[in-house]
Amino acid sequence: MKKIKRLTALMLAVVMVLAMSLTAFASGEMNETDSTEEPSNPTNNGYTITINNTATGHQYEAYQIFSGDLYEETGKGSVLSNITWGAGVSDAGKTALGDAAAKAEGLTEANAEDFAKAISQYLTTATGTSVYKAGTDGNPAHYEISNLPAGYYLIKDKDGALGSTTDTKTAFILKVVSNTSAAPKNSKIPTPDKSVKDKNDTTGVESEYGKTADYDIGDEIPYELKATLPEGLGNYKTYKLVFNDQLCNALDYVYTGDVATGVVVKKGNTVLSEGYTVEYSVETHKLTVTFADVIAAPVSATANDVITIEYKAKLNDQAVVGSAGNKNEFYLEYSNNPNDESTGTTEKITAIVFTFKTVVNKVEPNGKDENGNDKFKPLAGAEFTLEKLVKENGQEVWKEVKVLGTNGENVSFEFSGLDDGRYRLTETKTPQGYNTIEPVYFTIEATHDDTTKELTGLRVYATHADGTTLADGEDNVTEFAITMIENTQKPEGTVTTDIVNKKGSLLPSTGGIGTTIFYIVGAILVIGAGVILVVKKRMSNE
Repeated sequence: MKKIKRLTALMLAVVMVLAMSLTAFASGEMNETDSTEEPSNPTNNGYTITINNTATGHQYEAYQIFSGDLYEETGKGSVLSNITWGAGVSDAGKTALGDAAAKAEGLTEANAEDFAKAISQYLTTATGTSVYKAGTDGNPAHYEISNLPAGYYLIKDKDGALGSTTDTKTAFILKVVSNTSAAPKNSKIPTPDKSVKDKNDTTGVESEYGKTADYDIGDEIPYELKATLPEGLGNYKTYKLVFNDQLCNALDYVYTGDVATGVVVKKGNTVLSEGYTVEYSVETHKLTVTFADVIAAPVSATANDVITIEYKAKLNDQAVVGSAGNKNEFYLEYSNNPNDESTGTTEKITAIVFTFKTVVNKVEPNGKDENGNDKFKPLAGAEFTLEKLVKENGQEVWKEVKVLGTNGENVSFEFSGLDDGRYRLTETKTPQGYNTIEPVYFTIEATHDDTTKELTGLRVYATHADGTTLADGEDNVTEFAITMIENTQKPEGTVTTDIVNKKGSLLPSTGGIGTTIFYIVGAILVIGAGVILVVKKRMSNE
């Protein structure tokens, strides 16, 4: 009897609701509260456990750990006596754990969590399964497990029943049944974020981190990954966190030697050099940063801390041109069950980088069409150099982008992988017999939307050498006819223009017909002079 009284005192003192980890959905958040007991009829053998969780998607199971006689003692609460192992414990568990009454007597708040994890290895058939009850006015949504016989229960999420990847599983609950309810703690999940920084090479101006940017092929692009740790992190003894960043084939992770040299890891504003590992696959272009336990030192993270990963990726020649863009996806893997080492994954966050293309067609005049408009035909033999004006160390410098046409056979020149900025196109080799054009200056302007992650506008226009826009009807070189593009309906990202070479002027030259005419006239004059001389001599003789 003495043991029973001690157990009764323990049950009254400890409403054993262990830490729970649940995600608050849009339907409403759950606040941490104490469990409450409602009066029950000691002769009733069909009790109900109410779990005050508004989040859908859970399926709770109740396993009877201890069976016994339940009595509601006035002013003192529920008393469980004559304790034996319950129907939820397997025979192997009963043998391994020993006498039920002795085990119950030894339970305290300090060891209850360890007991719950130990007994979870020996669970057999669930005594009851939850039913979700939608909320009504004055009665919020919740779960109910009904028709339970008297006893002491372990309540857990059913294995494999949690379908949402944005939810966490429930820590074990230990309850004495007498029409009781429990309000679980709110844990939430880590919040992922991914951003890219944009830069205009010509002006040297960098943007804040956002979801879209545009870059030249060969540029190194700054990326930022974030994880905001959830409330209720303290419910876990260990907490695994993995950053998974899937770069596309057009992006190469930048590092020197060890892959870990390419990342900067921070907790808040503090740079971390330990507590994580870095992996990168050249074949799959996947970057992974793993924290085996963010709670432990040296990370020592707490709820709502922000972990940040900064790195750079180079845009390579596999880049997709235009509105399709070059995407990479990021998601977090995180501990989602305080009872074991299982994990869940967050939704994927995408950032996108755009790049553009300029195509120059080399042509020459080819008469007029039926409407009197100029016609053109391809012209081979030219070579072009494209340069971009960039700001380096505060100075403006023309930097070579690409040289095309060195084989002398090109009639079309494709400069792929350009972003916004000022450009200069120079004809460095001219087809024989044609006039060399003056350098052509033009500017590319692009706009993209961080919300829709779309390319919303692309504008290309010819300028003076100083970058000022040409006035209406004005041109910096008459042979250059660049297409003006200003499109808000998902522009393709390719700019095409014709550059016309005109033949040099045909001038008189020695050995031409003009000289021949002089020869003929000279001969006639010589002959005429001879005739006159002969006539004069004959007249003199006569």
